[in-house]
Amino acid sequence: MKRSLFLFTIFVMQSSVCNLVKASGHVIPSTLDLRSIQSSVKNQGNRGACTFFSATSLLESEIIKQQNIEINISEQFMIYTTKNYDGYGALEEGSSVIRNLYAAKKYGITFEQDLPYQQSWFSPGMPCSEDSAGTSSGYECYHHNSSVDKNRIISLGNNLEIIDIDDNINQRSDLIISYLSKNKRPVSVNIVINDDIMLSSKNGDIKYNSKLRDECNTYSMCFAHSIVITGYNLKDKTFKFKNSYGNSWGSNGYGTIAFEYINKLYGAPQIMAVELKKKWKLIKPKLPVTISPKVSVKSDIDFDGRDINVKVNGRVEYLPKSQFKIQFSVVRIADAGEPKIVSLDNNFINLYQYATTDDFGILVLDEIKKVSFKNVRHKLTKLNEELYLFTLINKVSDREDENLDYTFSKLTFPAYVETFKDCSEASKTGLNPDKQQCFDKFKGSYTLQECLSHATGFDIIYMDKIASCFKELKGQSNFGQCSSFIRSIPESMDKYTQLENCKDIYEGEYTIYECNHSARLISDAYYREKQLTRCELGF
Repeated sequence: MKRSLFLFTIFVMQSSVCNLVKASGHVIPSTLDLRSIQSSVKNQGNRGACTFFSATSLLESEIIKQQNIEINISEQFMIYTTKNYDGYGALEEGSSVIRNLYAAKKYGITFEQDLPYQQSWFSPGMPCSEDSAGTSSGYECYHHNSSVDKNRIISLGNNLEIIDIDDNINQRSDLIISYLSKNKRPVSVNIVINDDIMLSSKNGDIKYNSKLRDECNTYSMCFAHSIVITGYNLKDKTFKFKNSYGNSWGSNGYGTIAFEYINKLYGAPQIMAVELKKKWKLIKPKLPVTISPKVSVKSDIDFDGRDINVKVNGRVEYLPKSQFKIQFSVVRIADAGEPKIVSLDNNFINLYQYATTDDFGILVLDEIKKVSFKNVRHKLTKLNEELYLFTLINKVSDREDENLDYTFSKLTFPAYVETFKDCSEASKTGLNPDKQQCFDKFKGSYTLQECLSHATGFDIIYMDKIASCFKELKGQSNFGQCSSFIRSIPESMDKYTQLENCKDIYEGEYTIYECNHSARLISDAYYREKQLTRCELGF
């Protein structure tokens, strides 16, 4: 879950629903459910874009209420106009619903298919990094510079009325109940949450508690999130709300939240609603409204020691700049024919790659870098099961990822012969690594480079092992290479003694110039002069 990047303040206000019923001037039903005029639930994915999804949801609901048709408004275009034209939060992900709506009022809206929502450019395989915010990443990391045909932009202008019903006086739950029951329109609110609230709420039921209040108020462990209120239940004292985490969250994308939570833990003091003053002619969506990608995929497998390397081949044809996720998993086939991902050491054998179609809507899969399952081949062989490599192509969608194509490739493990390199890598992952075991087991079968890599690959570098490598494999090196390697290890090591070892190993095979050169590179002045003197005496 990405954190929305706008500040929040916690307000505590007291009132009662009874007072509201008396003062409202109209009869308030005990329950209200406006889901029938809501558009489909969407998924904001990895981006802190909740306010944009709330804003488009309010507009989509108003169009359903007014014209009884559902359209899918482009959040990506709203992000672009809010940040690029208005410049608000251009170098951050967050925004506010009111700013988003005013950008829509000024610059219009367009359809999702005209500018599809993009998952975060901070995702694996994408060009931006978290520490580059506001510096080298630039605008494109946050709103993805894009162009839309001007003829495809729907102008809203003065026809859109933007309403903030929060008066900072009355209790927020009363204001929301009154507005919903009278106007039969949803509202957006900002609540304060932490990761546990959303991730642990499997049924979408969010309750208020003092511990959460203290965490959010005292320790700054919370962040703001925008949701759309679509109904209420006076008896249960809960609101029904639409989230932007996809249909798999809560109850088909919806949840409930206590009145008390709305009153005591909320972010920016805004309760937003929209109203279109008159009907306007919609631009017809382009046909087809949905485009089925053309996908062909296959995977090549090769084995390297303990690793399994995968190279995906094929081609995807779709809309330009559309993001796809390629999943690689080692699976077993269950009794019902369902693939089950294999787990080793409590870790699933599962990897992902992200890639985006080019300006022509083409994605050549064999240009994706090779994927490698590290250090698993011998463990999978020992399972003695029929295993498969499962390759799945997903279209990253604004709602749920769409599974487009997949392949199963049977894993036939060739005879495995352990090497010194395999032994070395395996020994570094154990709880009690035995450095000497691999030297003894494969004596005479490793190179100098492999020997040195193993000797220096542990938390503690044993210098005597380094000297042993050069002594045992003297024919693969010389004094210059020995002294250069010694100088490359951490400064805390005893380099004076090690340079003496190099001199002993390659006695008579180096010049006074090489001796002096290596000595001058010793940082400690005392040992540097001492070594220079020994070089002179040696010749």
